[in-house]
Amino acid sequence: AFDTAIHAFELLSGSEVEITLKNVPGNRIPFDTVPRWNVLIELGDSDPAAPLQQRLEALLNTQLERGTVLDAVVAQSETQAASFWRLRHSVSEANKNHGTSHTHDCSVPLSQVPDFISRCDTMLAADYPDATPVVVAHLGDGNVHYIAMFSFADWDRRTDPDAEVEALQTKVHDIAASLGGSFSAEHGIGRKLVGELTRLTSPLELELLRSIKAAFDPRHLLNPGAVLG
Repeated sequence: AFDTAIHAFELLSGSEVEITLKNVPGNRIPFDTVPRWNVLIELGDSDPAAPLQQRLEALLNTQLERGTVLDAVVAQSETQAASFWRLRHSVSEANKNHGTSHTHDCSVPLSQVPDFISRCDTMLAADYPDATPVVVAHLGDGNVHYIAMFSFADWDRRTDPDAEVEALQTKVHDIAASLGGSFSAEHGIGRKLVGELTRLTSPLELELLRSIKAAFDPRHLLNPGAVLG
């Protein structure tokens, strides 16, 4: 309905919203209770007279009638908009205060986002029942940050936390790969995911990557140890 007028389209699970409300003073939501799923949308146009609010309200009314949307609030001022976005911008601080969180930076085709989240939830419930699933997604481009949130006490009881992190990461990344997605979206490979790049990338693709790297950096001086090791 809005094409390039969409400037942001963010999905927050109810669990994430509850964590931000609990751990960052001053956060609030414009609803009586925290919805299970929340979407933050920001629209913009180079034409200041573009009737974006009227069009958005019309679209929301249609979706409310269909039951696709359960409730909605449109900011009436910059202050209100800032209050809405404060929830999104404080998730990192809130998660650090709340517990031990293991975040995955995956991307999947847009049509596969619900299935990706559902499969990860099923896996987490079966293999890590003491973890809470938390989701923050840049929904417009299929980038899903799937987070396994543990209490500090629960995680501290782990006898081999490094192995647990690796096992959890492998399971989430394999789900993304099975849906035609990627284990790395906006944050890149760095040093953390060098092993996953090797594990989940075809030999031919790796050969091409190394050839490009060698052409620009034959002496391996640029950021050694990152991406291709």
